Amino acid sequence: MGRLFDNVANTSLQSATTPFPGGSTVGTVHPMTMSAWIKPVSAIVREQILGVYDISVNNQWHALLIQDTGTVQMFTRQGGGSGRADTTTIVTANVWQHACAVLNSTVDRRAYLDNRGEGINTTDIASGSALDAVAVGEHRDSSPGRNFTGDIAELGIWNIALSFFERDQLARWRYSPLLVRREHLIWYRSFRFPDLNFDPPDLLPPQLRGNNRHLLFNVNAAPAFGAHPPGIVYPIPDRTAILSAGVSVGITDGEIAAATGPKRHDVDLPPAEVVAY
Repeated sequence: MGRLFDNVANTSLQSATTPFPGGSTVGTVHPMTMSAWIKPVSAIVREQILGVYDISVNNQWHALLIQDTGTVQMFTRQGGGSGRADTTTIVTANVWQHACAVLNSTVDRRAYLDNRGEGINTTDIASGSALDAVAVGEHRDSSPGRNFTGDIAELGIWNIALSFFERDQLARWRYSPLLVRREHLIWYRSFRFPDLNFDPPDLLPPQLRGNNRHLLFNVNAAPAFGAHPPGIVYPIPDRTAILSAGVSVGITDGEIAAATGPKRHDVDLPPAEVVAY
C-alpha cells in the first residue's frame, strides 16, 4: 500500500541525510531524476511531493511538487534565485498519475506528468552547497509547509537524467523504479509495507541493500497506510542475495508470479522493454 498524507494532520517524512555523495553537506546533485506516483485529493492546491533540501535555511532545495495551477513542477531554489519548470498539462484529483522531475544541469530542469506535457526551465541556478535531507509530502526548509493531501507511492531518485523511453517505462508501462536504470537508483521507497523504510532486499539493487543512511522518519504525524497504484511491475527476486544472508523477507507467491509473468493485468509487455539485470 502507498502512504496517505494529510495536510490537516500535518503528515510528512524526512531523512537525516541525502543519498548523494557527501550525505548531509551536498553541493552538486545534477544530473538527477525524481519521480513518484501520486493520487492527490485536490488538483489545484500547491503541495510538495518529493525533494532534497537544506533544512536549516529557507532558500535551498530541488523539489517535485504540484503547483496551485494544477501543473507538476520541478523547482530549484538557491539563495535569491529560482528556476521553475511547469508541465503544460495539469493533474486530476483522485486519480493515480506519475510525476517526474529531471535536473540535467544548472540551466536545464524539466517536469513531466505521465511523461507528457514537458515543461522546461533554463534559468541558471546552482544546486546549493549544503543540501542535507530528503523529504516526502512536505516542503522541508526552515519554514516547512505546503503538505500533500492524498496518496504517494513508488518514489525514486536517480543520479542520472532518465530518457524519454526510461520515463515511459515508469509512467506508461508502470515499471517499478527498481527496473529502470537500477544501477543509478540511489534512493527508493515503495511504501507497500507496514515499515515505511522496508522493501524486500531481494528486489533491491546491491547499492541499496542494507543502506541505512537515508531512513525516513515522521516529522510530525505519521502518514497512514493508503492505496497503491495498480499494476506496478517489480523485478524477479534475487534469491541468492537473501539465501546467502539467511534472511526471510516474506515475498508472496503472488508477487513473484506477477513479477515473472509475461503479462500484468492483460497488458503485453514489449520485449524491448523487458529489463535484464
